[in-house]
Amino acid sequence: MPSVRLPTKPEQANPGQGAIGPPATTCFTLKRRSSADHHQRDHITGSVTVKSSSLLDQIESNALEGNAVKALRLCVTLGGRARSSELRTWASQELQGYDNDAELPEYRIIGAPLCIDGTNFHWKITGQQISPFDLPEFVRDDISETIELRHSLPALVDMAKSAESDDGSLKLMPPAATTVVSYMNTANRNGDNISSLYWSVASVSIKEVIERVCTIAVELASEMRAGMYKDQTIPSSEVASQAVEVVIRGDNNRIELRDVQQLGAHTQGDGIGKRRKIEIVTAALGMVVALIYALTRFL
Repeated sequence: MPSVRLPTKPEQANPGQGAIGPPATTCFTLKRRSSADHHQRDHITGSVTVKSSSLLDQIESNALEGNAVKALRLCVTLGGRARSSELRTWASQELQGYDNDAELPEYRIIGAPLCIDGTNFHWKITGQQISPFDLPEFVRDDISETIELRHSLPALVDMAKSAESDDGSLKLMPPAATTVVSYMNTANRNGDNISSLYWSVASVSIKEVIERVCTIAVELASEMRAGMYKDQTIPSSEVASQAVEVVIRGDNNRIELRDVQQLGAHTQGDGIGKRRKIEIVTAALGMVVALIYALTRFL
């Protein structure tokens, strides 16, 4: 098939001549893809393809913009491609919420005052702060002025918005709050009636958890990049898992490239040693064959 060359500059007819010039050449402009345009959507199937070479950049970009949910979804994708169960588990728990028996990160434990609403013979009570010691003794170990936020991160985002649209705070019910209120009303002999027991959670406290997740996502990307070679796009399973240990749990030292190089050199050295052994055995067998051949000729 003959090649087709697109002229860089369209030719024009000479105004001084009556002849009509060659037909106008259509010029095509190649538009550079924006660095933020990382997703390609198939409009027929609806599937989305994520470019693996830019996953770390996407995680950093979304986390820096405050889009914690999208950054976490990208962390799940990166954890799968890097084969890091630690990264996938953390990001999935943040997106789906933590089970009651799951270990909760410290940044998801916040402080909030206990409050009650109710009435008595003279006035209506709203948002009256009480002490945990005002509660029945059998629930004091379970209800305090600290809250474990085990909700999914999308739910926390919605809770923060709801608190902002109200009075800057959100009411969260403690476990078995209805039972506790009923018991307290039965024990009251002064005519007070409690209608609800709750934690008054400030919107800023929820926002701090969301911001902390964004910061962790940026730190994870930085830690993983520190353990990667310049032309490497996906971290190794070891690097990704160690990044989780460093950033979230604080169990290990910071990742450095020389650690990865030492690991690679050790692995490479093992391979070279095996190849050297094979070469030595092969050479020895060759010498034995040559010696046998020489002896048969001599005899």
